[in-house]
Parts: sequence; structure tokens; C-alpha cells
Amino acid sequence: ETLVADNYMLVESDKEGYDYMAVDKATGSEAVIGDDYYRTLKLAVEAAESGDVITVLKNVEMTETLKITEGKNVTIDLNNKSIKAPESVLHVENAKVKLTGTGTIEESAPNLGAVVIYGSDNVSDTEYTKVYIDENVTLIGWSPIMIRQTTSKNAYGVVVDIYGTLEGVNDKTGAVGHGMFINGSISDDENCPVVNIYEGAEITGTDDGIYAAG
Repeated sequence: ETLVADNYMLVESDKEGYDYMAVDKATGSEAVIGDDYYRTLKLAVEAAESGDVITVLKNVEMTETLKITEGKNVTIDLNNKSIKAPESVLHVENAKVKLTGTGTIEESAPNLGAVVIYGSDNVSDTEYTKVYIDENVTLIGWSPIMIRQTTSKNAYGVVVDIYGTLEGVNDKTGAVGHGMFINGSISDDENCPVVNIYEGAEITGTDDGIYAAG
């Protein structure tokens, strides 16, 4: 049996000759769910169960998109921190995600969106993908919210509630950005994406505030 102090946890070691090492939970973790600390935000999302609140503990710099799928229903409390990735920071599909607290989700090399949302191919799937952006949350990207089509050019059951700030910026090639982008291939008006913009929300772009071509 390995004994570890209460404020430490065992993680895989990045030092040669050692399988594991003990790190301080508070300083060595990117996120926490209740009393369970996770070295990375990705691990926290993977472990989260329906209704869990994931609290971000430090500024997170990812090298790839974080996918939230498979029917997850989670809240991410930014806790005065930021989450960054080169592009498409969060991919949300068949999940319900509430972004709350105070903080920023940002593309560091803008190309698609801070939060990229996919719906269903099944027209009867209501509330298939839901994203809630609380009032003190700021999304920054070429299109902070991007609703994309499936391979069959659908996006059924998408609901987005916006109370916070969406800031569209130029992409890495200099192309002008949008506050929100809905792909033009999405054309069926039955169970189509619903975007609710509430008082106090702010949506800006270097081009359109909202580009909704479908």
C-alpha cells in the first residue's frame, strides 16, 4: 500500500525511472470536482457525471480541442481563470454544458470558434446539445460560438443561451471574425438551432456580430 498525505495525489511521472510521483492537489491540478482533484481539465471532464460542477483551478493551456460529448451534463466554473487552445477550444456535441463563474475561453490561433457546437441528425432529438454562457463568461475566437453541421448537413436539437460576452476576432490569416456563426448548410427549420440572447449579453465581431446563413 502506498501512503500519500491528504493534500497530495499520485500521478504518472514524467521523470525517467519513476512510474508515479506525488504532487500537491491544489497546485498540481487544473480542475476539481467536489473533493476529487484532476491533473488536467480533460481528465476532469472524462470523469464527470451528470450534474457535476467542474471548477477550474489554474489557467489552462491545451494543445488540442477538449470534447464534451456522450450525453454529459456538466457545469464548468471558470473561477477567474482562462481556458485556451490553438483553435476550437471546446467541442460540444450530445451534451449539456453550463459555462459559469468569471473567466475566458479563447482560441490562441483563431480559426473556428471558442465553443464549437454540433447537433443531431435525428429531427426528433430535442435539446440534444445545450450550451449556457453565464454573464461573466467571455468567449474569444474567430467565431466565439460556432454551430456546425453534421455530415448530413443537420444540427437538430441545439439550444444556446447567451448572457455573457462573445468577442469575434480576425483569424490567423487575417480574415474578419464573427460574434457567432451558424453554418449555411443548416437549412431545415424544424427543430433547428435556437439561440437565446439575454439582456446584458454583448456580441461583437470584426465583421458581423451574428452570421446566420442557414
